[in-house]
Amino acid sequence: MAQKSAAPHSGHRDRLRKKVLEYGIDVLESHEVLELLLFYAIPRRNTNGIAHQMMDEFHTLPGVFEAAKDSLDKISGVSEKTAFFFDYLRQFWEVLEDPKRGKKALRLNTSERWITHFQKDLYQQTNQIILLAFLDQSCCLLGSQVIWEGKGSPFKKQETDYPSLMRRALMKNAAYALLVRHQAQARAAVLPQDEELAQIFQAALNDLGIVLMDSIILGSDLSSCSVLLSREESRLQEV
Repeated sequence: MAQKSAAPHSGHRDRLRKKVLEYGIDVLESHEVLELLLFYAIPRRNTNGIAHQMMDEFHTLPGVFEAAKDSLDKISGVSEKTAFFFDYLRQFWEVLEDPKRGKKALRLNTSERWITHFQKDLYQQTNQIILLAFLDQSCCLLGSQVIWEGKGSPFKKQETDYPSLMRRALMKNAAYALLVRHQAQARAAVLPQDEELAQIFQAALNDLGIVLMDSIILGSDLSSCSVLLSREESRLQEV
């Protein structure tokens, strides 16, 4: 009786798993992160193309997981079961981020604390990153979401799913928000795009009763500057 041959993509899966075991997830491209997850949701298919489609459609890893709630299954090859798998992972991550589940609350109630916290998180990143952080009434960090990551010029405003970000802010029961841009391999400097993005988020969050405390720019040399507070220094207050 002839032996069944291994699936043609099984060697690729083994190589990708070995890559993570040896070097960690940070060495993976975004589509490879998705591909490795898809191995477990779709065990007998080549998932490379599906992972690329996800990134093309939703642009970022957070965007893919946010889409799992209602629109991920429009990707060819993604079944209802696979969409559930990704939505479950999204909810699982939110449980881990929940400060009420034993995690010590991180209070970011001054500009110095904002800068110190996010510089520590981002200064080793080689890509430019823009994220939106959510805070509660006491200015304790509820979580954050990367809204753009890449090289070169900052993203175009149409690349962001603003309704999904606003839903996430409401789900987090946020009272305040911070916009943070990490300027890779350069000193911090306010660009025209930063001014425009701050105005967009300030208006959108204000409609939800959420205050955008500031938009801060962080340089790879640990320099920093502010978009909003540089325009209106008197606004800075400890909460």
